[in-house]
Amino acid sequence: MQVNYKVEEVKSKKSKVGDAMIPVTMIVLTLSGIAVIALISYFFGVEQGKLQKTPLISFQNNPSSSSPTPTQIPPQTITPSGTKNKTSPTPSPIPKTAIITSDKNLDGFVSSNNYVNNQSEIRSGRNKFLLSRGFLSFDLSKLPKYTKIVSATLRVYQVKAIGNPYSVETGNLKIDHLIYGETLDETDYNANALSSGFTDLSKNRITGWKEVEVLNQLVEDLGSGHKTAQFRIHFEKEEKGTTDSGDYVYFESADNSEGTTNIPQLLVKFY
Repeated sequence: MQVNYKVEEVKSKKSKVGDAMIPVTMIVLTLSGIAVIALISYFFGVEQGKLQKTPLISFQNNPSSSSPTPTQIPPQTITPSGTKNKTSPTPSPIPKTAIITSDKNLDGFVSSNNYVNNQSEIRSGRNKFLLSRGFLSFDLSKLPKYTKIVSATLRVYQVKAIGNPYSVETGNLKIDHLIYGETLDETDYNANALSSGFTDLSKNRITGWKEVEVLNQLVEDLGSGHKTAQFRIHFEKEEKGTTDSGDYVYFESADNSEGTTNIPQLLVKFY
């Protein structure tokens, strides 16, 4: 009887151990199930992300292969309906240039003794007997009608200087704007100017082109319906000199009397 008691005690102990292992086994199985579910969710999420990032694929028949070849379709950019395409700005128009040369019948010089010369150089200056003034005329009918004038430049070529022009006694060479008509005669020496001495044409005896802006004068002529733009040149101070040869400046005329071919020009830029 004593032996049987011990055996039952041992069995009882084993039973207790087995009973204790049941909850442990359930916990392990529960944790394993959670881990499996987590792994499935992870891989499913990864695969779903790949599917979202994978571009659309279309299949085209390949004559050389029995299986279709996948072709990627590039993503398209959709422009919102309210967006307008930008247009490049319209380029500014480029002005044209007209070069009007002086009228050889109306340029030259007139002296205070009523001497008129329209077949040689344009001369301005003095000697001990007289004073001389130069004249220039440009035909405005050579300009296109209904033009917008941007600039106008008078250009004359100073060929040479005799004596001592541009001195303290003579000053600079001035220019008048006037209308002396269809002929050059002795009355033009003292004809009234539209604007007298409005700027300096030249300040020195250096040979070369002398230029002056005459936009306002040209606009006035066109606005008044004048057929010509005409100018008179003279020194700032006009008193007779002390020598026979005098103090003069010579400019090339439309006759090309000095042989330079640099005849007077009126450069007009317009639209």
